[in-house]
Amino acid sequence: MRRIIEALHRHKAIDQWRLLNQTSTSYQLYVIGSMVDCIRKVITNRYYITLYCRHGSGMGHTHLTLLEHELDSLDVRLESAIFVAGRVSNPYYELPGPGYSPAVETFDPSLLGDIEDILFVKLADRLIDAVEREPYVRLSSSEYFLDIQDLRLLNSRGLNAEWKQSEIFFDGVLLSGGPGEEKEIHFEPRARRLQDLDLEVIIRNQAQFARDARHAVLPPSGKYPVVLSGEALTHVFSPIVHHTSGDCQYRRTSRLKPGQPIYLSDEPLGDPLTMISNGFMPFGLRTSPVDHDGIPAGRHEIIREGIFMKPWCMKQSADYLGVEPTGEIANLEIPVGNHAGMTLYDDDQSVLQVHEFSALMPDVVSGGFAAEIKVGYLHRKGEVTPVRGGAVSGNLLEGFNHAYFSTEGRKGQYGLSLTSFGTYSGPESIRFDTFQVSGS
Repeated sequence: MRRIIEALHRHKAIDQWRLLNQTSTSYQLYVIGSMVDCIRKVITNRYYITLYCRHGSGMGHTHLTLLEHELDSLDVRLESAIFVAGRVSNPYYELPGPGYSPAVETFDPSLLGDIEDILFVKLADRLIDAVEREPYVRLSSSEYFLDIQDLRLLNSRGLNAEWKQSEIFFDGVLLSGGPGEEKEIHFEPRARRLQDLDLEVIIRNQAQFARDARHAVLPPSGKYPVVLSGEALTHVFSPIVHHTSGDCQYRRTSRLKPGQPIYLSDEPLGDPLTMISNGFMPFGLRTSPVDHDGIPAGRHEIIREGIFMKPWCMKQSADYLGVEPTGEIANLEIPVGNHAGMTLYDDDQSVLQVHEFSALMPDVVSGGFAAEIKVGYLHRKGEVTPVRGGAVSGNLLEGFNHAYFSTEGRKGQYGLSLTSFGTYSGPESIRFDTFQVSGS
């Protein structure tokens, strides 16, 4: 890192800089059926550099990533980056200086043990055994990744933060049915700790989904209540996260204003939403002592009882708005509601439960979405029918006007946006009364 820092100081056009060094050791195991295909160890050392060039009252910045073998071309790369930064002009702001980095839990020390025992016995063998106990399903393939990362963040103002983090991830495919009628279920849970991956429960649930998929039908078309649970909650909060950001507030593109209700049309008929960005959540996937700018982790109440309290702000937008930075959005914490899970299905009409979409990718600006049902169940007069295919559509910004949260909670891996993943702690199920179902 010294070589990079010396080069950054040599280039007088650079006003500020930020440097993240990430050293990763990744152990990877690939299994076809119950047979090991290959195992490998990959070590990488990456440098993520952001440089800032001031010109007049403005400032431009750009990013570059270097691997160890690319350091010989460091000066050439920096000259190119300086040229790019000089073509950008934003209002000036300062990077954070040195400060206190809170102690947070991001690393599982048990992963420093026998790696082969962890990969083969505690992951692969457990998963294969769990599948063999489930009738009418078989394991097509599975992949296991165990990553250990050492990180160090420095900047030109004296910031120096170091931490260690771990992540375990596996990817599996279950098949159910015979030739010509095979149904496939794909799953990919991840966690920072080995003990947070309950393989037996995961396989039990996924095996049931695979069996049910063999006789699933299209849901009836219409506008009726939809309950989202499990992985279907992924991305549900993305539009609200977007509109509560400091960037949106500064650009005046947000549909929400601090101090006012988040509901865009009429008065809410369901449970009021509270949303917290929690950077302290033990072993959360977006838990770290500092964010990418160096802002210390915190726990910030963004929405309280349906009222937008304050935006989450990185250092740049915070300086522009004249407020204290909260750092990047962290793990989502949503308090549970007032409705027992099964009461969400009490209705004279049909209620659709969606456990997983093929891909829920809402437009974060408008809140609109349309997503295909991958795993779902239709509840009607005490009968439960598996459904698959068809789609649910609606608007997630408006949907929370008529949303009801279960008293049961869950903590699981959760997609905050298309590119960043965090841990979700909140209601197991949320019922929306304004969505449209397209099916038979």
